[in-house]
Amino acid sequence: MEMSVVRIAPNLLDRRMHLRFCCCCCFRVFVHQGAARHAPMETGDQRKETIYDACRSGNEARVKEYVRHGGCVTESDANRMTLLHHAAFSGKFCIVDAILSAQQTQTVDLDAADAGGWTPLHYAAERGFTAVVERLLDEGANPNARDEMKRTPLHLAAGAGHVGVLQILLKNGAMPSAKNVAGLTALACAGATGQVEAVSILEQQ
Repeated sequence: MEMSVVRIAPNLLDRRMHLRFCCCCCFRVFVHQGAARHAPMETGDQRKETIYDACRSGNEARVKEYVRHGGCVTESDANRMTLLHHAAFSGKFCIVDAILSAQQTQTVDLDAADAGGWTPLHYAAERGFTAVVERLLDEGANPNARDEMKRTPLHLAAGAGHVGVLQILLKNGAMPSAKNVAGLTALACAGATGQVEAVSILEQQ
């Protein structure tokens, strides 16, 4: 590696200047070798990855610590999934509750849409997590939110046969007449996947 020579008057190399001079030279070497001037700290993407993983795995202590220290709960990953998306996907009620507790100091977007248009409620409904669905609705989540295919949480719950979720959604204003891009209602989705009990409930709406 070719290095430039820094010439400096001998009388400047006193005790006060010696450390500063060495640091300057080391910095020049690092920059010359391609080191970044502003190296990312653990508070960047690496930290966010960790907190997303904690939400999915149910690491309640980690999430509560994050929220307690003012961590931003509205940040999203490369797929535009927020912490609440990840918590709803995993069905970890304690994590959902911890994230929602942050509303005391910051705004939590209950209806944030990911890259596919799914809200946290879409994930909880599709995976049959009744307690999480109820909690999100109690906080004001939109039961008729649409994804890119115009599916509502009701479409997803019906197609998967999650009767408990279906009943909670209907009780909270979900519209059974809503149609997806294929023109199918939740009833049609339930019928297409053979969800007999879901069909029975939706036929009464």
